[in-house]
Amino acid sequence: MLFRSHQWMEYKDHLFVSFQKDGEDQRWYQPIGPDPQSLIIECSPACDFRYEYVDQSLLVNAPSSMVVEHEPHRRDYIFRLSDLRELKGNAYSPKRNFIKRCRALNPEVVVLDSSMKQECMAIDERWLATQPKPWPVSVMDEVSALGLTMDHLQDLGLTGIGIRVNGRMEAIAIGGPLNTDTYLLSIQKASRDVVGLYQLIFHEFACHVPAQYTFLNFEEDMGLEPLRRAKESWNPCKYVEKCKIIA
Repeated sequence: MLFRSHQWMEYKDHLFVSFQKDGEDQRWYQPIGPDPQSLIIECSPACDFRYEYVDQSLLVNAPSSMVVEHEPHRRDYIFRLSDLRELKGNAYSPKRNFIKRCRALNPEVVVLDSSMKQECMAIDERWLATQPKPWPVSVMDEVSALGLTMDHLQDLGLTGIGIRVNGRMEAIAIGGPLNTDTYLLSIQKASRDVVGLYQLIFHEFACHVPAQYTFLNFEEDMGLEPLRRAKESWNPCKYVEKCKIIA
């Protein structure tokens, strides 16, 4: 089940995807295609296109009439894959120590396929059992996204890594190409009961990204301070600043 009423269309070799939260106006993601900047300007709020999560660098030449709001909590964290694979230097010493502690448990690292869907969904189920009801829409969106992703893992050409501890799937990481030099990590989940598991799954995912990619996009922190600190602790090399266009 999907909770945000997604719709899509193709226009001038671009893919447009919209979403609409309950009781709110329709919003559009940044168009996907060779020239999103010109399409954002053409399909503007004057034409009932209001955008969120837009790469702010695309709006350098936006008309002055377009109202743009910077969203610092939506910026993406970008890392060099070579740094995450090698973990060299003092900056990564705490990460190496956590990973060493986790490896002492003899975890099994596996490449995910769709046959492992129930194992992966069980991670969500165990977490949901600890959360008060009613669960927010964002949580149900996340559960739906994981289920659909596992159903179409191979069809979408995604990379998925799982870690079993004592025979039970305890961590997963799934992502795919964003552009010619950047890979996107869009799903990461791990049990907090296993020390070092988050560090190990992040490192293992980076090691499994195809060699032709240079950077890893680990998405945003949603304004959550613990998530911000966790992502900063991996030493991002740059950020993608985001904004929304409302009028």
